[in-house]
Amino acid sequence: MNIFFKAAADLSEGWWMIACVGLIGILLGYLYMVFMRFCSGVITWGLLVFYEIGLLGFGALCFLEAIHSPIVGDIVPEALSSISSTALRTISYTCFGIAVVSLLLMCLLQGRIKLAVAVLKASVNFVEDVRTVMLVPPFFFLISLIFYIFWIFSFMYLMGSNEITHKPYQLPFGNVSWNDVSRWLLIVHVFGLVWVHAFFHAIPQFVIASTACLWYFRKSQKQESPITTSLCRSLLHLGSIAMGAILIGLLDYFRMMVSIIEKPLNAARRSKGNCCARYFGGCAKSCLGCFEACLKFINRHAYVQIAMTGKGFCHATRDAFYLILRNNIRFGALHGLGAVFVFFGQVFITVSSTFIGYLLIRNITYFQENLISPLVLTLFCFLLSLILGHTFMSVYGVAADTIIHCYAMDDELHDDGAKHAPKYLEDLVNKHARKVPLLRAEDHNSINDNDV
Repeated sequence: MNIFFKAAADLSEGWWMIACVGLIGILLGYLYMVFMRFCSGVITWGLLVFYEIGLLGFGALCFLEAIHSPIVGDIVPEALSSISSTALRTISYTCFGIAVVSLLLMCLLQGRIKLAVAVLKASVNFVEDVRTVMLVPPFFFLISLIFYIFWIFSFMYLMGSNEITHKPYQLPFGNVSWNDVSRWLLIVHVFGLVWVHAFFHAIPQFVIASTACLWYFRKSQKQESPITTSLCRSLLHLGSIAMGAILIGLLDYFRMMVSIIEKPLNAARRSKGNCCARYFGGCAKSCLGCFEACLKFINRHAYVQIAMTGKGFCHATRDAFYLILRNNIRFGALHGLGAVFVFFGQVFITVSSTFIGYLLIRNITYFQENLISPLVLTLFCFLLSLILGHTFMSVYGVAADTIIHCYAMDDELHDDGAKHAPKYLEDLVNKHARKVPLLRAEDHNSINDNDV
């Protein structure tokens, strides 16, 4: 309690500094967007060149160490020098092979990489044109926070309905003996939390995707606020959103159950000759994790299809799957580059904002005289910066996925190329050869102009 009161005292003295760090995080987020708009191509090709140099350099280091060349001297790590010469030669040849294959792929797919960079720039333009889209994640976070508080109180009442076997006088908690009815209610209650959590995560995805679709296809038309339109459309498609959320919720729930079951398996596998428990537990968690990642990717593009065509979840998922299959290289290049830029953006906003806040706390005389420790304020600055970084980059990531989806569909609908693409995106595509789809769109009853 003493630590709690000290932390509360520091927060009461420096809450305004946390708010200032939040403003700094917002400014850094927009600064990163501007940086992405003008330098994303340079960063992309720089990372690819660095990747090639790293592979070739590591392969050369392993090869020189394998032949005991005096050139490497003492720069070889101890862990690497302990490996046999045959293994080092194998590693070096593997690195050289991967480097050559990667270089060939970069040369063959340079058009797709440039397209992915152009889509990333288009997503920055979307965020700049529709700035209110940044309010969507915080708005739904506040709504979900109200549900979480309600869930905690419901859980407390559910726990209190059981028999309390032992309660120490000093503490507000005690041991509870669960009966069968309460145990089943607890299982349903926890599943409700997982499902509603996925649901509140899916609604802002749909709203952002719908707003990006309106921006892409109706940019030249006068219209009301796209955010308001998208919010109204989300009410019309709550069933489809809930359907996608329950699939994610079921997978999360199964992963939770596997983690619970894994505890006795961990105890069992410590006994001699019991490697099967560890093997099957690891396989189950890995398979569920991979399947969940794929399902989340398909769900996001299914929401784009729902926003564009108004179809149900199952039909939209089928159309999204075949569209991704026909344009697999485009989606793959964008997804890979987008993940890199989203990660760097989150790290940049979080670390920079926290570091600036820490410097201000340490160098302002008021805090030196009134704070017990700068740790509490720095920790809250870090949490706020992390939330802001996640908010900025989640909007950016969903927008990028939506725009490449809209572009691929726009390109299939018109024989002369994408009709609604931004000018710089259209100019870039016209410089490169047309794609050859794996499957024809009409073979799977894809959409037409009247559906959009």
